[in-house]
Parts: sequence; structure tokens; C-alpha cells
Amino acid sequence: MQYYLAINGQQAGPFEEQDLVANGMTADTMVWTQGMAQWLPAGQVPELAIYLQQSATGGAGVNYAAPQYYGNDYLANGAQPQQHQPYSYAPPENYLTKAILVTIFCFFPVGIPAIIHAALANGHYRNGNQAEAERCNRLAKKFIKIAFWIGIGYLILVLIYVIFVASFAASHHIF
Repeated sequence: MQYYLAINGQQAGPFEEQDLVANGMTADTMVWTQGMAQWLPAGQVPELAIYLQQSATGGAGVNYAAPQYYGNDYLANGAQPQQHQPYSYAPPENYLTKAILVTIFCFFPVGIPAIIHAALANGHYRNGNQAEAERCNRLAKKFIKIAFWIGIGYLILVLIYVIFVASFAASHHIF
């Protein structure tokens, strides 16, 4: 994946991940790649953590606007990038089907937020916002688990009740 760096207030790049440190990236250097909503310090981009050293040096502290999208290429400050590769990452797991199933069969009050977050994750993925898609997926998965275990607990309680009623009826010769 290729990233742009903001060095001394100027955009540089794109650079391959492994070349970022050699081109001046520190934890405080502002970075951007296709799919990111805004420039972020490299220390806040999980994919770059392995390339950063433990001690961070001072950054420019300037808030950069994300390059604007025109067709298939990203332009920043009116300059055409020298090299361009499409930003791609594996699509996140789609939890929408699971969310719908736990809503129908387990516990719908918790299943509804699971559906909402799963749908949001799919939308964020389509818009190229990987971080937000992953966050929504984590929430959807959490709500799915909660709804599932509440549904299982309810099923166990119903089975205990049925066994109790059946044993009471059998002991009193009701059936």
C-alpha cells in the first residue's frame, strides 16, 4: 500500500510502506492513503506501527486536508501523483445475515443494533473507510453474541419450565 507524507508542510510520495521511514516518517509525521478520511499522524495508523521506532520526534502539527478525488486518481494541491495503485484491503466479514438471524430467533431488542452496525460496516467498507468499517463490525459482532446468549438462556429457562410442568402434571396424574 502506498502512503503520502507531509514533510515540512509539503506533500511527498506516494511511498511504499517499507520506504516510509527512509523518507522521513516518524510517529508524528502526517500520513494519508486512499481510503483515509483525513491526514493522521503515522503513530495513529495501526498498519504503520511496525515501521515506527519507539521514540517519536517532533512533527509539523499542521492539519492537512485530504486530497480530493477526481476519477481514478487522487490529486493533492493540484499535483498528479507519480505512481498510483488502487487502495485495497480484504473486505470485512459481513455480519448482516447473522444479525438478522439472531434478531428473528434469539433476542430482537439486541439484534436490532446488530443489524444496524452490520449495515453501517458494509457502507463504510464500500466508501473506503476501513477503520470505521472494522469498528462497526466489532460492535455488530458484540451485539450478535449478546443476543445469541440471551436467546440460549431464555431457551434453557423455557425447557426447565416445561420439564417442571410435565413432572408436576405426571406426579399429580393430570395427563
